[in-house]
Amino acid sequence: SLQPMQDSPPATLTSAGAALKLPQARHLPGASFPATLTAHTEGNTLTSWLVAIEYDVSLLELSSFAVDPRYNEPVVNEQPGRVVFAVTGARSGISVEDLTGITVPLLDLTFVCSATALEGIYNNAVRGTVLDFVNIGTNSFLQYVPMQMDSFGSAESARVEIRYSTPVGIYSYLSQAEVFNTAFLTGEEVVVSGMVLAVYSRGPDAPVPTPPVVTLAHFYSNEIADVEVRWQSYLDSTPPLTAYTVAVNMSHTRGTGDAPLEVLWGGFTTAAALQVYAPSPSVILEMDDDILNSIQHATSPSCDGSRRFQHAQLRASTSFEGAGLFSAAVDVTCLLQFQSSDASIAAIMPGTA
Repeated sequence: SLQPMQDSPPATLTSAGAALKLPQARHLPGASFPATLTAHTEGNTLTSWLVAIEYDVSLLELSSFAVDPRYNEPVVNEQPGRVVFAVTGARSGISVEDLTGITVPLLDLTFVCSATALEGIYNNAVRGTVLDFVNIGTNSFLQYVPMQMDSFGSAESARVEIRYSTPVGIYSYLSQAEVFNTAFLTGEEVVVSGMVLAVYSRGPDAPVPTPPVVTLAHFYSNEIADVEVRWQSYLDSTPPLTAYTVAVNMSHTRGTGDAPLEVLWGGFTTAAALQVYAPSPSVILEMDDDILNSIQHATSPSCDGSRRFQHAQLRASTSFEGAGLFSAAVDVTCLLQFQSSDASIAAIMPGTA
C-alpha cells in the first residue's frame, strides 16, 4: 500500500521541556527526512540553551542543521552519533514574546538513512537531552531533561522504520501513438520510441531497471511494424534511452487502428496503444495551372533573347489508411523528389514547375 510521509501530531508537552518532531513514515534506504526541535518555556523567556541530539550512526547520518534565526549562531560540538548545540542570546530586535511560548522554534535538522540499511524497525534511533535552558534573568529553569519525541517510538526515543520500495505495477507510453508509414515515399523507416516505467510502493515512478519484453499483439503484426527492445541501463544514460522502439518500413504493407503493444516486466503486464497508417499505392499530382503560357514582352534574365513562361506550383498527395481507421488525405510534396520527363519542355525547380 502507498503511504505518504505525514507530520507527527503537535507536541504534547504541558510544562517546560523540548520536543523533537520527526515525520511519521517508513523510510527508504538513502532517503532523507527532517526533524524540528521546539521548546515549551513555561512562561520563561528562553534566551540561551544547551541541547544534545543523539542518533544511531549505523542507521542515520546528520546531514545538515540550522538554528532558528531569532537566536545567535551556535557553538556546535559534533561527534559520531552525538551533536551538542550551545546557543547564547538572541539576535538584535527579537522581542521577549518571540522567545516565550509552548512551541518556540530552536533547531531544524536533516537526517539521511543509510543506503545499505536493511528493512526493519530501529528503536532508539534518535533521542535528545535538554542540558540547560536559561531565561532572560540568566537563571537555569530546566536541566538534564530528556526531550519528548513526537514520532513513532517511546516518549524519549524515536523509532525509525526502513522499508524497501517494491514495484506494484508498470505502464508504458509511446512518443507518438499514431504512425504514418512514409517509408514507401522516402525509403527511410519511421521509428517511434517507447518507455516503460514501474510504479513503486514508495517513491516516484521510475524507468524499469532491467529490459522489458515488448511484442506487437496482432495476428499480422509482421505486416504492421517491427518492435525492438533497445534497452540500456537508465543510470548510464543522459538523457535516458528508450526502452523499446517501433519501426515501420517498406516491408509493412498494412495499417490498423488496433495494434496494441503488449509490455511485460517483473511479472506485470500493460499495453501501449498504437495506430499505424499505411499509404495508398497511388500518389496524386496536382498543379495550380496546367497551361503555362509565354509572357509577352518578357525575356529571360540571361539576356539571350529567349522567352519567359509562367510557372505553377506542383503538389503531391496520397491517402493513408488502415483497418478501423478513417482515410486521411495527406500532402506529401515535401517527402518526394520530382523530375521532368522532358526538360526541354518543362523543368522542376524548388517550389515550382
